[in-house]
Order: sequence, then C-alpha cells, then structure tokens
Amino acid sequence: MKTRAGIWAFEAGKEAMTWGQGETGNLALGNNMRPLTTIQAHFIEPQRVGGFFRFLGQADVHLFYGFLEGDRRDRAAALGSKYKDSDDAGLIGIRADFSPTSYFTFGLSRLSMLGGDGNGLDSSDWGHWLYGRNDDADKDRWDDIAGGDFRLSLPGVTFYGELYGEDQSHYMPSKVAYRAGIYLPKLTHDGSWDMTLEMADTSDVWYGHQRFNNGWTYHDAIMGDAMGRDARKYYGAIRHYLPHETSLGLYAQRTEMERGMRVHPTVNEFGLTGQTKLGQDVYLSGIIGYANVENADFTIHTDHDKFATATIQWRY
Repeated sequence: MKTRAGIWAFEAGKEAMTWGQGETGNLALGNNMRPLTTIQAHFIEPQRVGGFFRFLGQADVHLFYGFLEGDRRDRAAALGSKYKDSDDAGLIGIRADFSPTSYFTFGLSRLSMLGGDGNGLDSSDWGHWLYGRNDDADKDRWDDIAGGDFRLSLPGVTFYGELYGEDQSHYMPSKVAYRAGIYLPKLTHDGSWDMTLEMADTSDVWYGHQRFNNGWTYHDAIMGDAMGRDARKYYGAIRHYLPHETSLGLYAQRTEMERGMRVHPTVNEFGLTGQTKLGQDVYLSGIIGYANVENADFTIHTDHDKFATATIQWRY
C-alpha cells in the first residue's frame, strides 16, 4: 500500500531493499535475505537543500521500521542452551543521500535491531538510542550498524565505496568494515567493454550481538553481505555489450570466510553472465558458473559446485 502527502511518500508491505554501493553485496542492508515487512516514509523525489547546507545539493531521505521473526528465541535455542534472542524484534532504518554535484554522491545510514519480547525500551533507553549512546555489554538493548558510502564518477573511471561500523565508540561507528570498488566504463573507444574491480572486508565482530544471538539475520539469512563476519572478498568482472541490449560477461570472485579460525572456508567462484531483451520492457538474464570451496565445513577437504540461474524481468 502506498500514499503521499506533500513531498513525502508512505508505504506498507514487503520489499527487498539495498542500501550501499556494492556490486557483490552491501555491508549494512542488502537483498541477501527475503523481503522484509516494513512501514516506510521517503521523499517522492530528491529535494534541493537550502540555507547554510546548500552545498550538499539535492537530498533524499528514507525511513523505515521492519518486523523481524516471531520465533527468534526458538531459533537461538536450537543453537544451544546458552543462546538467546527476542521474538518480534524490530529493525529501524534511517538513510540520507546527498548529491553535491552531478558526479559525486554520498549517503549516510543507520540501522538498529532493537526491542522484542522481554527487551522493551523505556523513555531513557530511547533517549540513549537517539543520540547514539551505547550501554555496557550486559545492558545493551540494541545492535547498530552505521556509516556511509559514496560514488565518484570521473571521465573514464568511477570510484565507489562503503565504510560502516558494527557498534560505536564515543558516539562514532567503530569495529569497521569496508568495501572499495573501481568501475571502468570504457575499456575500448566505442564503450562496448567495461570492467569492475571490487574488494570488501568485515571484522570478527560483524553481524553478531550479545543480546540478539541470531545475529544480523532474518530467517537465518544475513541482512547484509552474505560473506559474513571476519571475511574478505575479491571480485573482478568484464562485460561486452552487443546490439539490441544484449550483453555477455565473465567474472571471478574469491571469498575468505571466518579468517580467524585455523581452518576456514575459502570460496573460489567463476561465472559467465548474459542478458538479452525479449520484448518491450522484458529482459532475460542468466549465470552459468563453477565454484570450489577449500576447507568446506571447516574441515580439510575441498567441495565443488556447478550452478546456473535464469531470470525474466519486466521493468515498468
């Protein structure tokens, strides 16, 4: 459901949302999990910033409240008797995007998992949450991920990145993770080839919390980047564009997971991608690939996998 009032749009329903700049994922909020049931408020279109902050150019604001699972306590208990969580916890998201120029944009985001059965916030808790004070570990009633991302487009090259903190120290994000990428839109003069190179890294505390022991998950899927905590990802892709909105591409990706463990999984993935236009606003895309997993299941053996996907998309 959707309605509007002035410059604001209001929505309620299920939606897959991504906040960030990554091609292979997003640190704070990505579409790795199933669509989340939310209520939302956002600008219908970007607004010009006036007054002292007019140097920020145009601004776009997005707010939402999402409803997490009603069985989080049972999911945590299945991991062991010492694990706990709160049923019906909520997820609050606040994001502002700014475009000072046509070639530079940046966004600031804060996401908080909080509340739920047995974990309600009183007025003083809401005050602490509002200005970013984090209590001691045994009293911490919410899990925050906050930070920013940017995209800078220059002639012949685009730089983009994400820098977020899982927790805070002195009212600023701490225990950081990052993503850095380069996009080369014209490897040839005619623009028929392009390339993307990307790297991402998370620390050993990412996506975990002492009160919400299921971590930063929704129905057991990480709400951010699927590589998880204490991980590092390397990615490279090259694409060739043909007539009639057809393209072919090749990519390689290496993901080192749970690096703090003596034996940790490493995924090496290779794939061939493609897209073609089937008709008016209808597109067919697909991937054919191969992956091997070194130290699969945290044991010294290698697993192999072949995969293929196909997607039909109607754009309207």
